[in-house]
Amino acid sequence: MDLPIKLRQLKSIHLLFLLNQRTLSIGSLLQNLSIPINARLILPARLRFITNAFTRMRFCFPNGQLDMYSKETPESAPAPLKPWFAIPGPVTSEYNVVFGHWAALEGKGTPEGIYGLDTGCCWGGELTCLRWEDKTYFVQPSNRQLDLGGDEAVAS
Repeated sequence: MDLPIKLRQLKSIHLLFLLNQRTLSIGSLLQNLSIPINARLILPARLRFITNAFTRMRFCFPNGQLDMYSKETPESAPAPLKPWFAIPGPVTSEYNVVFGHWAALEGKGTPEGIYGLDTGCCWGGELTCLRWEDKTYFVQPSNRQLDLGGDEAVAS
């Protein structure tokens, strides 16, 4: 993976949102498109793939194809799926990576240099922050708790 290319892809999505605020929706970009990106994809499909990769990627097949359905812990994932950070490649060996949007990990179980921050705050877990300079984690308990009358988390 080429980091400058990924940054350009993120910028292209951001620019598209700025230019098309009234016609483009997140829903249109978050459809389950998990095919590998290539130059033959037309612009909407290409942007859909990029958006999915940056917001929903948790597991990959051994060939690198994304799985958009599994959300569990790596230990509970169906074979042959592996966490994206367990697929060999230059990103996990050459860069430090901070990610979120995978509460099932509870911020644990990632290799050195990979920092998971999603600890389920919106589900009653903790809010986790990382001070980049010394890679120190800070946690703040959620101010959400289960309503005794139902299964929904509500603000206290």
